[in-house]
Amino acid sequence: MKIAVHNGKFHADDVFACALARMIYPSCSIIRTRDEFELSTADMRIDVGGKNNPATNDFDHHMTGGAGERSNGVPFAACGLMWKHFGKKIASNDFVWNYVDQKLIQTIDALDCGVVSPEARKIYSAADVFDSFNSPWNEEETDDKFFAIIDFASQVIENEIAKAKSILAAEEIVCKAVNEYAGKKYLVLPVFCPWQKIVSEETDFLYVIFPDKNNPSYRVRAVPLEDESFEVKKKFPEKWAGHRNAELASICGVSDALFCHPALFIAGALTLEGAVAMAEKAAMA
Repeated sequence: MKIAVHNGKFHADDVFACALARMIYPSCSIIRTRDEFELSTADMRIDVGGKNNPATNDFDHHMTGGAGERSNGVPFAACGLMWKHFGKKIASNDFVWNYVDQKLIQTIDALDCGVVSPEARKIYSAADVFDSFNSPWNEEETDDKFFAIIDFASQVIENEIAKAKSILAAEEIVCKAVNEYAGKKYLVLPVFCPWQKIVSEETDFLYVIFPDKNNPSYRVRAVPLEDESFEVKKKFPEKWAGHRNAELASICGVSDALFCHPALFIAGALTLEGAVAMAEKAAMA
């Protein structure tokens, strides 16, 4: 079983979805790609491919209209689609399936889909992660998991220290770009780096443009109202939602437009000129 998932930045959604795939297919191989040919040769596609069809092993939610939602309004992301289709094989009964869906899977889906209501976004915290390593009441307690989680905790600390240092390095890049593009509706960064806090809270830019780290193209990101917020200052035009490539190009009038997320917060173009054109058209819409 060869399973494809998108490359580039990973999130809890695709990581947990792949973890579920490995629980079902322990000997599977997982490749990270957006290449259409490689996707077509895979036996399963997770969080990539633009289709939601369990019959063909497609579990993506990045299409116009998304992949549906639960009765409580929480939409399905890739993790939820995998859990919906395969979860009961793993959970063994409905109670366990529903418990895990409510405590863990729905949180992952809500965050990935930008759902911000308190009812739908019950944060699965670091404390929950560590508590999951404690033995349940009907199993013998051992020290093995404790020492395993110490190693994990050490890695988390090291990761956060490295990220803090990278934020300081990013501030210089962002502040220089802010001065260069003062008065425009968009900001262009020479590299992708953390920009949300400075740009959302200290500037009037509507969109930020930066190179895709993994593909020769550019991303256009709507600026959040505040750091870490899912609400943005101005979404992309509604008619762009979920469209890709030639179809999107004909709609937005930018010849090298690549995609626009259904939630209208991020889009992309092949060239910097195309990304700037998308930002300018969105700002005037």
